[in-house]
Amino acid sequence: MTEMEARLIERARNLQAEFLKSYFPAQELGQLRDDSLEARAAAMESRIAYLEQRLWEIETRRLINRPAA
Repeated sequence: MTEMEARLIERARNLQAEFLKSYFPAQELGQLRDDSLEARAAAMESRIAYLEQRLWEIETRRLINRPAA
C-alpha cells in the first residue's frame, strides 16, 4: 500500500467518524420527539375513548328515560 493510499484510507475513516459523531445525537433527539408525540397521541386516544363512552352512556339514558310525547 502506498503512502497516498494510506492517507486516503485514514481520511475516509476520519470523515466516517465525524459523520457518525454528528448524526447520532441528532437521531437521538428525533427519537425523543417521536416518543413524546406517541405518548401524547396515546393520551389523546384515551381521552377520546373516555368521551365516546361517556356520550354513549348519556345518550342511552336519554333514550331509556325519554318523556312520553
